[in-house]
Amino acid sequence: MVDSARSSMRMVGIPEQGFNLWAARFIGAGHKIGRVEQMQTRTQVDRSGSKTAVVPRELCQVLTLGTITELDMLMDHTPHYLLAIKEISASYGIVIADTSRGLFRFAYLPEDDQRSALVTLLHSAKPKEVLLERGHISKVALTCIDKEISGVRKTFVTPKTEFPEIADAIKHFETEKYFSTEPVIESLQPFWDNELVMSAFGAMALYLRDSKQDRELLSMKNFGKYDPSMGGRALTLDGITLANLEVLESASGKGSKGTLLEYLDHCVWPVGKRKLHQWLCSPLRLVADIVKRQESVAELVENPEKRTELREFLRKLPDLERCLSRLGVAGREREVAWVDPVAYNKKIVALFIETLTAFKTVNEFITKFEGTVESSLLGSLTAFKEAGGLFPSYSEALANFENSFDSKKATLTGEVEPQRGAHEKYDAAVAEQAKIQLKLDEYLAGVKKHYKNAKGIKYVSLVKKHYKNAKGIKYVSLGKEHYMIEIPAAASGSAYPGFEMKSQTKTVKKYIARDISSLVSDMQLAKERVEAIKRTVLKDILLQFSEHINTWKEVINCLSDVDCLCSLAITSSVPGMCRPVVKEKDANTHNGSPYLVAKKVVHPLVRPAVGSNVDTTVANDIVLGGPNPAVSLITGPNMGGKSTVMRSACIVIIFTQLGCFVPASSVEMTPADRIFTRIGASDRILSGMSTFMVEMRETATILKHATHDSFVVLDELGRGTATVDGYSIAYAVLMDIAKRICCRTMFSTHYHFLCHDVLAMGSNLISLNKMAYEIDPATRSVTFLYKFISGATTESYGVDVAKKANIPSHILAVAQQRADAFRESNDFQGGVDVVPAVVKQCVEALRSGKQNLLDDARRKASSLLSMY
Repeated sequence: MVDSARSSMRMVGIPEQGFNLWAARFIGAGHKIGRVEQMQTRTQVDRSGSKTAVVPRELCQVLTLGTITELDMLMDHTPHYLLAIKEISASYGIVIADTSRGLFRFAYLPEDDQRSALVTLLHSAKPKEVLLERGHISKVALTCIDKEISGVRKTFVTPKTEFPEIADAIKHFETEKYFSTEPVIESLQPFWDNELVMSAFGAMALYLRDSKQDRELLSMKNFGKYDPSMGGRALTLDGITLANLEVLESASGKGSKGTLLEYLDHCVWPVGKRKLHQWLCSPLRLVADIVKRQESVAELVENPEKRTELREFLRKLPDLERCLSRLGVAGREREVAWVDPVAYNKKIVALFIETLTAFKTVNEFITKFEGTVESSLLGSLTAFKEAGGLFPSYSEALANFENSFDSKKATLTGEVEPQRGAHEKYDAAVAEQAKIQLKLDEYLAGVKKHYKNAKGIKYVSLVKKHYKNAKGIKYVSLGKEHYMIEIPAAASGSAYPGFEMKSQTKTVKKYIARDISSLVSDMQLAKERVEAIKRTVLKDILLQFSEHINTWKEVINCLSDVDCLCSLAITSSVPGMCRPVVKEKDANTHNGSPYLVAKKVVHPLVRPAVGSNVDTTVANDIVLGGPNPAVSLITGPNMGGKSTVMRSACIVIIFTQLGCFVPASSVEMTPADRIFTRIGASDRILSGMSTFMVEMRETATILKHATHDSFVVLDELGRGTATVDGYSIAYAVLMDIAKRICCRTMFSTHYHFLCHDVLAMGSNLISLNKMAYEIDPATRSVTFLYKFISGATTESYGVDVAKKANIPSHILAVAQQRADAFRESNDFQGGVDVVPAVVKQCVEALRSGKQNLLDDARRKASSLLSMY
């Protein structure tokens, strides 16, 4: 790469055939690539009468990580999203584009101080490039972008001229006529009057225009709404929850390694892998939908041969989603004078034939497979609509495309040649070319006749003696010179009139024939005209193919769903998995309260801790809601496994509502509408927020949005401030959730006073649970048992954890002495004297004789005893 004296940019020379390879490398390194092509051939320039000797060239394409369309420049199956973000007062209009699939999705995110919707979108999409309005994006939004997608390419564009207001954006769409604006196409109608979304869409269109890809991509009209909740049919997982549970990305920063996505992803088709990502971000919510998916997964678990048959078929298919987009772009590309047009055409033709062949193979497979499965969802996905399924019929349309050209010839030549009589302009161009060729053949015949009769030399003997491996006098090409005449050297003594020597060897000489220069020029133009028409024919066929895009999308959706079902079935086949039971809330049962009863649950990604005396993962029972308290207050030693148990409960819900089996012996539950998690500690220095402020803001979001059907995990709330403040906030939040929201909640704490408060309440709203452990009285060393049981603890044994972390022994000794002194202090005990209250409740329960009161009194007495 060298600095150019002609411009302010750096320039590099690479072979034409290696452009995509090298461009991908430069783009991956963060560079923006511009591709310049000839707009005319040398012949076209010469015949135009232009006085310039320079062939006109133009910038034809600008490539960045967010604007790649060439399939061989994409490194893997993951989307290359380009985002345009418009912000006004903490509200956002966002356009999400994947140019490799020709896909555009629109999102309006209402005002939200926490930016939770923005964080969720960024975390799940992980865009490669973001368009931002210079000077009009807040510091908070920039912090969210940097935190969720560190290292992303941020492109700041000029307000109004490059990031237009809504009126200018709509005017641009009306002027360019990418799609119908009167009436507005249906998929755009919900956003046409939205100031933020349309401004972002205008910025996206202008950026793609500058990249020379706007018309090709926008005219495909692959528009839709970004809706992770699927209109209320999906479980909501916000960005914080996705991160805390390591659903898509590991906390260690190693991408998807060690995540739920990696654990679940056994898809064999790129489209299926992208679909599974969507499923995992938006699990199902409605019982009927969950059960349908479960039935299909169960059938594939029980019939591994069917699963294998489907997977082996899908494994052979190309990425049809990206193939369709690339062909759609090719059908809309403007004409350029490619250095090697045949090679370019071959590439597009090969892709088209591969796509046609794939759809034909799919049609044949579904025809054979239809009716071989019993579950309703899988049966619908693999049955044609005529038979009551979801799979479209397209045999006739496919046959029309297959019969429109000779595929074998097209594969060899890279040309789609219309059948005679099918294309009037093509037939006329071919006839003109044949007419010129006839004149050239007549001229060559005259040359042959001249040399045959010259000086009595017999032409046949001349060829045999001096030109054994050739056919004699003929037309040849040399470099850019065409229709040169090649003559054996022995005949050169009799030069033909108008010949000009161009080159020679011992056996032959090559001449330019001035008498036919105009004919040669005419022939070159005629050939170019024929080739141009052939490319037009190819484009016409590709555009016609794109008109069936809805059919092709239906096919792809069905197949990708099948791939995901097979993937879940493989996960569900692992030993130790069970099919969960999902039920609707029933007003006649438990007063319609949501519940979760999970037996012998394990976290699928957790391994025994280093140094523990446990050699297998410990299974635990988790019971919340229904006839039992919906809220569990959890105590236990540091590193005792509290967070793991809480995460395990979340995973049970996610797996269940995905339609997957779960790592447990049995599960019964009602669906959750949303999972909230407040786990871990981090600050946002750039936003001016401390660790405690972040903790409080996330808690505020939970209290504001959680419903009766939500599932909430709060881990050590209030630890970022003074003990009195932290305890008081934890108490108030715990009580609000238990009394007002009444949702399933796991609330871990090191504020042991809360256990006294719960016992003193004398209600059935909150249960006390702890992580079991053993303590050596002599060494005060703690052994973690990782068992989730009823009861409460009075200590967290932080000094023991400090010892395991190799804190110096003299410091540990001082710390232990100070801890013992606190325990002996009356001030340290805090809370209230709960023993009389519990004794009183036990007496009243015995007097009443009611079993439910006796059970509740027994539970509280047991919890009280466990604390002492």
